Amino acid sequence: MSLSNPTNTKAFGLYIDMLTRMKKPKKILIYGRSLHTFCFISGLLNRGVPADRIILAIPPKVLEDKKEFKTNDEKLKYLDDCIKYP
Repeated sequence: MSLSNPTNTKAFGLYIDMLTRMKKPKKILIYGRSLHTFCFISGLLNRGVPADRIILAIPPKVLEDKKEFKTNDEKLKYLDDCIKYP
């Protein structure tokens, strides 16, 4: 489920209600470094979640050995495998 494209609007409303609840405010920890992470934070802010409740944890950047690929297809397969099996 995504805040920008909810599949079940009833459940989505409950999640947003929990995140914007002011009675027992809790921190929201978001872990990531991709564009999706920042889009998620933007979606929370646009839907009324106070910024002081959001904590962003950015993981360390892992440097990989540079790999040589003979073809673009070989590189795409490698990158797909990195996403499927991190």
